[in-house]
Amino acid sequence: MDLVRQLRREKGWSQEQLAAAAGLSRATTQRVEGGKVVPDRETTLALAGAFGVDASRIRLAAGLAARVYRVADITGERAPTVDELRLLPLAVRRVFAEFAASRAECDNVTRSMGESTERSSAAHRGRKEVVSECRRLAEAVAENPGDQGLRKAYREALARVGDLPADTGADEAVALAVRSQRALRDMSEKGMALTRLLLQFV
Repeated sequence: MDLVRQLRREKGWSQEQLAAAAGLSRATTQRVEGGKVVPDRETTLALAGAFGVDASRIRLAAGLAARVYRVADITGERAPTVDELRLLPLAVRRVFAEFAASRAECDNVTRSMGESTERSSAAHRGRKEVVSECRRLAEAVAENPGDQGLRKAYREALARVGDLPADTGADEAVALAVRSQRALRDMSEKGMALTRLLLQFV
């Protein structure tokens, strides 16, 4: 927690000296200073007594650091919920929300790219099947020019070739690549902003 570190440095103490002055273990003071735990009432009073400050200052600062770390852990797994973000001050909440939104956009682009590839592959297979059928029927008609059934099937196959949708896979791939680059750049910027924020609580 920044406040404990700041107060300790103002006193010119090492972590061992702080632990001795507060009557706490060095491990406890390290965890509190690192914002890894919210100090209980006794620990808060001991630190406040050692520093000669009001216990409420330490309690408020330690609680915020722990909440920030908790939401940071959640953000590593998934986007935090509105209720989880409400634990944080507005300015801090905004950084987490922006990072979560940028990561969600990256996930959406990745999913869209996969779906686009599947659609393009399916369309390509469909075109290939229709063209193969046309070739087969053309050969059959050439061998049996008088077979009206074959001629009709060939005309229908040609019509299906004409009805095939235009191949827009390349255009879609380019658009998704541009969107992906933009999303990755945005997520990188938001990630750095989140890292800078977390360093304030280390």
